[in-house]
Amino acid sequence: MRDLADNIRNKISTSLVLLLAAKSEDKVHLVCAVTDDLKSKYPAGKLISKVAQLIGGNGGGKPHLATAGGKEIGKLPVLLSNFEQIVIQF
Repeated sequence: MRDLADNIRNKISTSLVLLLAAKSEDKVHLVCAVTDDLKSKYPAGKLISKVAQLIGGNGGGKPHLATAGGKEIGKLPVLLSNFEQIVIQF
């Protein structure tokens, strides 16, 4: 997922804040990517830390690419439906 997010970020190149999520057994895995023009306003590492809390997890990374994980799989739909608002309010 990390490579996929980075590839998408590089192809889009401007005005992108991306969140990818995947479930595997008893965990949720998240990857956040942000294009260079937005990474100072919406750093991926800080964004992913905030959203990971919604699934009982934590994470971090660089301003352009970050990863996280959590164990509260049932809360993933809430996280995904609220991601846009979290970014807007950041």
